[in-house]
Amino acid sequence: MIDDCCCYARGWGFETATVSPEVQVWHGARDPLVPLDHALALATTLPRCCMFLHPDEGHHFFGRLSEILSILLDRDLAGASP
Repeated sequence: MIDDCCCYARGWGFETATVSPEVQVWHGARDPLVPLDHALALATTLPRCCMFLHPDEGHHFFGRLSEILSILLDRDLAGASP
């Protein structure tokens, strides 16, 4: 958790507006550690962001891991050349 705070407090060494690949931001509305406003603020700075907000999830998505992996794999396979 300290590492997370440090990452948030100092620069990442790049501007998020320059990130060209699609980025997925997954956030649980019941997250006691990261406020929803922080996730939304990050998502709005990314040019190609897909935001997933789950009202019943907290900081970890253990119950939705297979769903998340399925979405990641489907998107990856859709962009792959045969």
